[in-house]
Amino acid sequence: MQMPAWTTSPNRRVWGREPYYRHFPTRDTLIEAVYHTEVEKLAAAQRELSANLPPIEASPAWMMLCVDYIATKQIIASAMNSVVGGPSRLYDSSRVQVTGAIDALVKTAMKSATYAKISSHATCFARRLASPT
Repeated sequence: MQMPAWTTSPNRRVWGREPYYRHFPTRDTLIEAVYHTEVEKLAAAQRELSANLPPIEASPAWMMLCVDYIATKQIIASAMNSVVGGPSRLYDSSRVQVTGAIDALVKTAMKSATYAKISSHATCFARRLASPT
């Protein structure tokens, strides 16, 4: 059987108008799934780091993962902006998970004797995120 000209290979289906993301009915659901997966990974990382590291190490480690999350979010931002209804719906649905992770880190840190150091790290991190460069 000869493959149609618009396929890239016999093992990878890329048919005209048929979605190549077979498990997602629309492009929007694919974009939403990618975004929600990143948010879920960030929240799960907080739980894992908090369980396995002292607060003085868990907080900065999670903040570095947060930087990766922000970078990923910037990469898919144009796709997220094209989602029907705009990206605010996606951001609103993830806000609970992200703020929950931050709250858990802060509560754990406040119970420890290293709160001042962690607070210093968080302040520095927040300032860097807010700076235009």
